[in-house]
Amino acid sequence: PARMARLFSENPFAVQEENDHYSAQSAEQGDKDDIYQFGQILLEVITGKPTASQSELESLRAQLSEALAEDPDMLKDMADPTIRGTFAVDSLSKVTEVALNCTAGDPSDRPSVDDVLWNLQYSMQVQDGWASSESLSLSVKSQA
Repeated sequence: PARMARLFSENPFAVQEENDHYSAQSAEQGDKDDIYQFGQILLEVITGKPTASQSELESLRAQLSEALAEDPDMLKDMADPTIRGTFAVDSLSKVTEVALNCTAGDPSDRPSVDDVLWNLQYSMQVQDGWASSESLSLSVKSQA
């Protein structure tokens, strides 16, 4: 009966005190699930390859992790062909790192939304710096 009354109260989203801890935990879990899905989308954007299964995702994560750790050229080669040559490698590395962290198997290892935003903004600053230096070098070449 108390639950029914709450449905028709002015604030249907009111939470009883004993449920506050549970609600905070479930909200955090929801954020971590959203972060995971966002990471999957980032991986797809980076590589141009949808991951249809968990095993495909794990395989892609392993390849990208290896490329990130060992060989920036390999990372460039794994990028979607439609975006190759249009990005700073450092920016691609940062976005790849974010995507890998977002898709960590253990939700507690995934970054917060704020961490993701900060790192993506940093990646954009790196990209903007690269793009402006690229256009500067192109204009210098065209004047020569």
